[in-house]
Amino acid sequence: MVRPSVLKTAFLGKGAMVAIFLVVISSGNWPVANACGRGSIYLENNGYRQILIAISDNVPEDAALLDRIKDVFTRASAFLYEITKKRAFFEEIVVLIPKSWSNKPDYVPATNQTTEVSNIVVDRMNPDLEQPHKPFVIRSGQCGQPGWYMQLTPEYLTDTTIAEQHGSYEKVIAHEWAHLRYGVFGEYPDDHAFYAAENAEIEATRCSKALRGQLIDYVKGNGDCDFENGLPTASCQFKDDQEASGKYGSLMYSHKLDHVVWFCDNDTNSPNTLHNRQAPNAQNRNCDGKSVWEILRSHQDFAGGANLPRDVPSTVPTFRFVKYRSKRTVIVLDISGSMVGNKLQKLRQAVTIYIQNVAVDGDMIGMVWFSTSASIKSYLTEVKNSTRQQLLNVIPKEARGGTSIGAGLQKGIEVLSSGGEDPAGGVILLVTDGKENTAPYLTDVKDQIISKHIVVDTVAVTEDADQQIEELVEATQGFSYFFSDKRGSNALNEALVSIGQRGAGIEQRPIQLSSQSVVIKGNHSYEDKVIIDSTIGRNTEFLIGHSSHDIIIEMTTPSGRRISRNDSEYITDAVFSLTRIKIPGVAEKGQWKLSIKNPSSIEQSVTITVISGKTDQSDPIVTTATWAKKIVQFPDERQILYVSVSQGLAPVLQANVTAILERPDDANGTAPSLQLTLRDNGAGADLANDDGIYAIYVTKYTDNGRYDVKVKVTATPVSVVVKNKIVGVSGSGAAGRKRGQRDTGFRQNIEEFQRVASAGSFKLHNFIEGIDAFPPGKVTDLRVSVDDGTEEVTLSWTATGADLDQGTVSSYVLWKSKDFNTVFSSHRKAVRVDVNIKPQTAGKQETYTIRLEETGSVTYYFALEAVDDGGNVSPRSNIASVLLHVLKHENDGESLSPSKHTLNLPSMVGCVVGSLVLMYRSR
Repeated sequence: MVRPSVLKTAFLGKGAMVAIFLVVISSGNWPVANACGRGSIYLENNGYRQILIAISDNVPEDAALLDRIKDVFTRASAFLYEITKKRAFFEEIVVLIPKSWSNKPDYVPATNQTTEVSNIVVDRMNPDLEQPHKPFVIRSGQCGQPGWYMQLTPEYLTDTTIAEQHGSYEKVIAHEWAHLRYGVFGEYPDDHAFYAAENAEIEATRCSKALRGQLIDYVKGNGDCDFENGLPTASCQFKDDQEASGKYGSLMYSHKLDHVVWFCDNDTNSPNTLHNRQAPNAQNRNCDGKSVWEILRSHQDFAGGANLPRDVPSTVPTFRFVKYRSKRTVIVLDISGSMVGNKLQKLRQAVTIYIQNVAVDGDMIGMVWFSTSASIKSYLTEVKNSTRQQLLNVIPKEARGGTSIGAGLQKGIEVLSSGGEDPAGGVILLVTDGKENTAPYLTDVKDQIISKHIVVDTVAVTEDADQQIEELVEATQGFSYFFSDKRGSNALNEALVSIGQRGAGIEQRPIQLSSQSVVIKGNHSYEDKVIIDSTIGRNTEFLIGHSSHDIIIEMTTPSGRRISRNDSEYITDAVFSLTRIKIPGVAEKGQWKLSIKNPSSIEQSVTITVISGKTDQSDPIVTTATWAKKIVQFPDERQILYVSVSQGLAPVLQANVTAILERPDDANGTAPSLQLTLRDNGAGADLANDDGIYAIYVTKYTDNGRYDVKVKVTATPVSVVVKNKIVGVSGSGAAGRKRGQRDTGFRQNIEEFQRVASAGSFKLHNFIEGIDAFPPGKVTDLRVSVDDGTEEVTLSWTATGADLDQGTVSSYVLWKSKDFNTVFSSHRKAVRVDVNIKPQTAGKQETYTIRLEETGSVTYYFALEAVDDGGNVSPRSNIASVLLHVLKHENDGESLSPSKHTLNLPSMVGCVVGSLVLMYRSR
């Protein structure tokens, strides 16, 4: 499982963590943390342990809030035990107290607990939301994969009148826990409130179908719904019967109804909880029609007979309160002989930027060097203006000797443990360019690292870096980065900036605008531009690293002023071959032009890093990126890159999101970087359209080894930020709008901006060259429409790719039937229709029109398959349905209009429709 970084910058307040920053420039088996989503929750003997609730620094100190957390989660624990049929409850909950709160005797120092690995965050929300205290879970993963975290507001927890608007505490928490832990989806209608069912009926989207209710037009305030093209208009909704007796499912449909107390299942012997697999909702669409209980039974918590139902003496959780400690970082640098030359030069520049520009005042930093042996160069020192130079003075200047990773780790632990301190929560950043060849070895200290709860991050410099470091990362829930040292890579700087961002509040966080590495030939120049938008501009610095030869830099501001080496903003650091242009105050908004001239006759490799901070005007636009997996087994496992683009809580839509993937050399010794375009269209790897999470599968591998990515994000002419939505939350749960309600008043155009983010690296194993490992991706948004008065229907969908969501398929095959079960369970027994179109590239819109052989009161169901050049076939698409209801005169065959059509809903009123009733919805 992954501890994802996506969204952290958009949601997390100020935080602190303990860190060892181990830079090792240089096999075995490692235990893998039993983690699900963030943190390390695990289920043992039916009790969930190590659940972490983090209170944001934005929340004012309130002792009553802690009492409410205890009460709410005690009630939720009992209900979870009931709804999972005695399989699970909350046994141990840790509450992380923010550092801004007062110290109290019952608060113990935090160890490895940080907001970034918390499972539940208590924080304030965007007041633009119609329901600003509605609980939600951020997620982007596929069916059965965990969400990132659950967010609750302090007002929701402490004000029962606010909480009552959303349902009982225990049901709401259990509903969100199912999203978070089990990776299931909502079964309520999003835009698809109705669908065409068997027997020429129209059904309301709900689960189970045994739930009763009636149609209500919320504009008119009654049940007289209008129809358009045979469909109830957007103001028509299904109103659940609030007074029904009995026990029903599913909690993922509604947690407000008293009689909904179970999850839906596929057990036909229980009609009140029978899953409605035809309903066009997120659960059916993303989980291929499976019920919630089908997903739970295959989940790691319950699969294979784990945590079978049993009676427990109590479901009351134990609560522990821990308080933030200061962020502590030990920088451990490899100075072995393989580091000599360009790698050491770039390492010195990257660490300099980390200390001068990324580390926050109040952080604690120490430093260790190692090669054949290791030595402590600085114990933990508080970062402030008077100490930064002191730390810069101990950055190494030479490299020689062997490589003992274990020695460096031991000294890092020693620094964290000095003065009797507990090193738990430390983060070791291991950056290596070679294999260890001197004892102590990494394996000699791994048990100590794990037992002391130290997290290990790594940056592998070149593919020669020791192959076991990622296993240590996996075992300690760290992050991996890879610097190939190839032309065009600035991944070492990107890694250190990303590491420095973690644990820093948005007020202090450096936001990376540009990162690149260019080679400038002798007596040549390089020009670039950087956009400063109005959400940033404070503490802006242009950082240019170069070789020992001199370079000439000139900057032109948006207003036309030129900055050169004689200006106060221009600072040259000859020791580290680093030039910085530091803009005082808030940088001018607009386009900054950068010109770099190499006056030497020898070509130079130049790195460019531009960072800036938020202003007081508004939330900054923030980009974060994460991999679905840290280690990928080819060809069985699929890797997905996720990128979040947001302003505060609000998603940024229609942005240009491009990933540059660094890959291992192939059999010919070459592997150019690969450019990928990510989409937020609800197709392919992307879970939901227009939620601010962009995604893509990685399919073009070159060899086993490390793959690293840099993401660039810019605005398009139609980019917008949606102020009443939450990034990573799709459907009606996002803003609480009624079906069909427009949100145009909350959409704001985005000014020109640019951002850079690093997702770090992952490792590929078992690569086989020359095989077509990836079939076409599944079509998930098949839709059908019809022209009034005709017998033709038009199907539309987002084109899938020959390799998952990339490339172009060779053909599509359509399957149709009047029986839903045929299409669902054995679609190839349905009628085959070869789609006579030339497929478009993945991500574009496809349409195809066919004539139906039978009209009248009949429902048709459609499914689609895609085929590539090698004959690989995609999984069956979602199922789209259409209901044709044509009434004719017995004598002349002319259509009658209007007529009446009664929807198949208990207690539902009759509604007037036209001559053709059409329903289509996707599952």
